[in-house]
Amino acid sequence: MKNGSRPGSHLRSATGLSFPLEPERKPSTGLCPSLTSSLSSKMTSSTHRLTALAYFRDRCHFPMSSGPYSVGSVDLATPQVFFRLYYPHQFHASPQAKLQMLQDNHRKWTRWLPEPEYATAYLSFKYSRQLPAILGKAFQWLAWDPYLPNIENASLVSQSGGEGNGLEKLPLIVFSHGNGGCRTTYSMVCSEMASKGYLVAAVEHHDGSASIARALGGDGQLEWVLPRVVVGEDYEVRNDQVCTRARECQTVLDVLQSLNQEKQDGVVKKPFDPRDAFSLGSLYQRIDLEGGVAIAGHSFGGASTIKALMAKEGELFKAGFCFDSWMFPIREEAPDLAIVGKPLFFINYEKFQWRRNLQTMRNFERPLPDSIGVLARPSSVSSSACPPSSSLPVNSQSSTNVITIKKAIHYVATDLPLVLSSSYLKYPLGILEWLSSLRFPRFRSGSSSSLPAYSPHGDSSSVSDEKTPLGPLDGLALSIDLFTAFLGDCFHSRTSKEDHETRHNLFHKVADNRAYLIHGTRFLDVEPKSGSE
Repeated sequence: MKNGSRPGSHLRSATGLSFPLEPERKPSTGLCPSLTSSLSSKMTSSTHRLTALAYFRDRCHFPMSSGPYSVGSVDLATPQVFFRLYYPHQFHASPQAKLQMLQDNHRKWTRWLPEPEYATAYLSFKYSRQLPAILGKAFQWLAWDPYLPNIENASLVSQSGGEGNGLEKLPLIVFSHGNGGCRTTYSMVCSEMASKGYLVAAVEHHDGSASIARALGGDGQLEWVLPRVVVGEDYEVRNDQVCTRARECQTVLDVLQSLNQEKQDGVVKKPFDPRDAFSLGSLYQRIDLEGGVAIAGHSFGGASTIKALMAKEGELFKAGFCFDSWMFPIREEAPDLAIVGKPLFFINYEKFQWRRNLQTMRNFERPLPDSIGVLARPSSVSSSACPPSSSLPVNSQSSTNVITIKKAIHYVATDLPLVLSSSYLKYPLGILEWLSSLRFPRFRSGSSSSLPAYSPHGDSSSVSDEKTPLGPLDGLALSIDLFTAFLGDCFHSRTSKEDHETRHNLFHKVADNRAYLIHGTRFLDVEPKSGSE
């Protein structure tokens, strides 16, 4: 954003989650912080900026997705699984047309916290104890109880769409949340992909790793699944959980496959669609299963992604994308899982990673072109340009399928940084951070702008002339760009004319943004030099 630009005054950036639905309005309390994260002009990501929560009429909302399709969402359930389906609702010839439609239908937007219990559950999970509901209500109020500018239970985009802008077959992504998450924790990622023409099934896991989860009981009534308390690092428990999670991802795929083959399936329920607005029959022969299904996940969901992708039952899962994976739940079986050669990509966030985690991840590390298939390799890059991962030197700038965004925090892929930084929650959190810095001055966390860019040689100028690393929202934008490029390279059927025209090969996307990235799994293997050396 140029200096002097007003948040919301520009309708759209190239592909990023970019703008409020209108210039920001102050809520009735008279306070609406403005947070616009501007990337350096040198950043080659097509995503230029992300904005804060904003207001339209009386509703606080997330940024609008950037793709040409408005997004719908519906919650689907069977006795085995519960998930939210994000999908393209309607094609719009211009951002202005999409904006107008969403404004006209703002009463149909989807709440980020589906029910008040989710607010209490987030806090209870964070502090590992059951907290009273009143604190959840306080959290909900302080977070401004935001809405997603997606149409709840909207119709699926038509096959014709008018002027050839419909989608006959929709590529599918199954998304697995991290520890303490739920089906809405990654709404920006899921909505962004849906706006580009993907179906995204966000699973709400029943293994006890969700902050709280809905489930369909045997009598057809909704029940709560409470989190499971795990003390310490218990590998057997975590491995059991990741097995359950992988089975649930496969079950979600089975459910959608059955809906793709049959016009109706009485087993699948829509618990939050009392008017039957979304037709399950609209999914009949609309899901592109022949082209392959992608699976993605964050943290615990990254391990779940690998487990489901490499399982014998997961034949339809053709590619996996892992956001800052927590590898402990599959540590002992990683060498066996790595034998299965399917396209897999890791994007990590530096502040979360540690040596043992990266060592487990190294089982899956491959040269970047080979990791996503021959068609991903640019014609100008020969196979010899990327050596096997075992021969890659420490701190090598050779591109592998494991990259890390410098100085990024673990929650970059979630909606939480946006909510915590731009609502009333930033004030109590700021006080807690200040008190923590007084008590533990050694671990005081300054603003990200005060941190130098990572350099394996200790000299940022040797890698780039960037003075600051990416903030959390820009890190999310870059993560989505890489996710989109990865899917485009793995699956040849693009979801829209716009995507086809602006397609970026993942190999080049990584190379173009190397100033913000660390390559490979060995950067923590380097011991810092002593002052005498």
